[in-house]
Amino acid sequence: MTSAVPARAGSKPNGRAHHASRTCSGLTLVELMVGITVALLLLSALMSFLVTHSKANRDLLHGIRLEQELRATLDFMVRDISRAGYWRDAHLDIGASDYCNPAYASACIDEDDAQVFALTTSMIRYGYDPNGIGTPALFGFRLQSGTLQYLANNQWQSLNDVTTTRYSQFVVTPTTREVEIANGKTIRLREIELSATAFVPAAPSVSRSVTRRMRVRNDELVS
Repeated sequence: MTSAVPARAGSKPNGRAHHASRTCSGLTLVELMVGITVALLLLSALMSFLVTHSKANRDLLHGIRLEQELRATLDFMVRDISRAGYWRDAHLDIGASDYCNPAYASACIDEDDAQVFALTTSMIRYGYDPNGIGTPALFGFRLQSGTLQYLANNQWQSLNDVTTTRYSQFVVTPTTREVEIANGKTIRLREIELSATAFVPAAPSVSRSVTRRMRVRNDELVS
């Protein structure tokens, strides 16, 4: 039987035991702090990317919705203004010496001695016979405090909700040209350009502009 030889005082432990001791010692405080710092930097960069990407998607959706709303609104305006000057008995007065379109011509006046047709850079008012009963009614559009309004039944009605869409500009630009027709008569052809700009209050950087150009169907007899 062999007896164990006691280790001598001051002798070094073998390599395997020393390696196991270092492996089980864990990370130092400096290494842990460096790791946390790197993780925080990566997380911050990831969060910044996600926020930017989310904002870009939100602005894109706002822009699409805003442009669709603008186009739908101006299409409605074009359709309605195209009816300006219509009334049931128009055929009875065409060519008469006292001919006057009681719904659109600037020379005509209504019962209150005010011009039926009125036009400024941000407002248009006109009239037509909506029910085909020979009685013209007033209609129009104007910009008022960020709201695009429509005149119907003698009341101005808002076409947009200012909490989601606010109009910053509405411009009405008319152009006319006169054309001589048979028997020495002259008619005035009228065109109107409508331009609207709006933005999203929740995202003011999201802004869109739409322009429509139209010809008023009911020509005005000048002479």
